[in-house]
Amino acid sequence: MAIHTYYEDPDSAPVAIQDADLKNVPGLLIVEPTVKNMQNVKLNRKLVNEIKQLVAEHGRNINQFFNPAELRAQGITDLPALCKQYINSRINTNFDNLLPDFGAWLQQKVTPRKYNNIVEYVQSPRSNMDGISAAFTAFLALHDLKLDLLQQLDRQQPGQEGWVMATDVGRAKLVNRFGFSAGNRALNNPELVK
Repeated sequence: MAIHTYYEDPDSAPVAIQDADLKNVPGLLIVEPTVKNMQNVKLNRKLVNEIKQLVAEHGRNINQFFNPAELRAQGITDLPALCKQYINSRINTNFDNLLPDFGAWLQQKVTPRKYNNIVEYVQSPRSNMDGISAAFTAFLALHDLKLDLLQQLDRQQPGQEGWVMATDVGRAKLVNRFGFSAGNRALNNPELVK
């Protein structure tokens, strides 16, 4: 268990734990945080700027593409969940050709009618194609940023499964999805591994 957040009471705002005064309890192993100084971890400014630029240029298209009212009107309210499921299905391979391969994957997962509804929706208006393209591009850039942070932390403290941390803007979890999640899937859901 990784303790990373403190609440004064159930209704209070979460506070990131920086230093905790944990009391020893017989029979309970408490391990102090392994990395206490995050100052040595640097954000990759190139990736951060790429993500900011993408949001500035296409954030509106992404929001419009995943607009619940539009998805409901087209009978494809599960499109965001399908996108997530598709990305998760790729952890056993890689993220090469993420957008171009989506159609073939989707065709195997939904009815022909739903598939046609999704294709129609993606193709019209043009901003929808820009929205899905930007959403997948944003995912890839965020994934690269997370991997960069993960690798920096792993160099400081090798041998961890991943990292959980509380920040001033919320909680963050860093794991190598290709390693940890693919291994977990192979162990717990071998029928999903191809």
